[in-house]
Amino acid sequence: MSQPDYDQTTHDHASLLVLLKSIGTQLKPKLLSRLYERINKSLSKLNIVDSSGSTREIIIRFVRDYPVENIDWGDFQTHRRLLGLITFSKYDEQNEFSELCRLHETLKVKYNDTLYDSRAIFFGPVESDSINEPPTGFVPPPNFKTSAIYYADELCPSLENQILECLNALFWILESKRLKRLREKSDRAPLLRAPFEKKELIGLDLESRNNRKKCSGRMTKHIADLSLQAAK
Repeated sequence: MSQPDYDQTTHDHASLLVLLKSIGTQLKPKLLSRLYERINKSLSKLNIVDSSGSTREIIIRFVRDYPVENIDWGDFQTHRRLLGLITFSKYDEQNEFSELCRLHETLKVKYNDTLYDSRAIFFGPVESDSINEPPTGFVPPPNFKTSAIYYADELCPSLENQILECLNALFWILESKRLKRLREKSDRAPLLRAPFEKKELIGLDLESRNNRKKCSGRMTKHIADLSLQAAK
């Protein structure tokens, strides 16, 4: 069952939903609060130049927790889809590092139905030769398939730029899905359903005139929702 989101406003219907999540136990709450505040302050609104040269203002809504049940409404209300995942964690040794990689991949599986992209931000004991490569002596497990960012310094001056890359990717994936929907034939639109409707469709004739009109109407709303999020 989905849970009510009392922090949501009407403006959030135009936003892209991104989860900021701490994993593991080593990161101090004060550091996490500073990181979250930096991200919210500088990255809640983005100006992105689209393929036509026009500038679009994209709104990002960052949350610190999100019930997986709520994404069941994603077809009906696209702003409730969790599109991005960014995790923060700290490690001191290889076993701990491997476990944090596993926890990040587990979260990706949890939100897999709607997730477009993710980043894992690690704070380690030593500097890395490259911000996108683990320090010497640390090796991610083979099943870790996420773009990661590695810091030893808690000031992490490049944090905003690194996350901006992920947010740009979310926009372009959303835009490609919007354009794909626009190219589809309206008379072949699937029936987008609210979670409580799924059991009601057993034995229903989806090819009837009334249901085809319902399919078309809901797809029109769906495309409008995507356009709102893509600032188009």
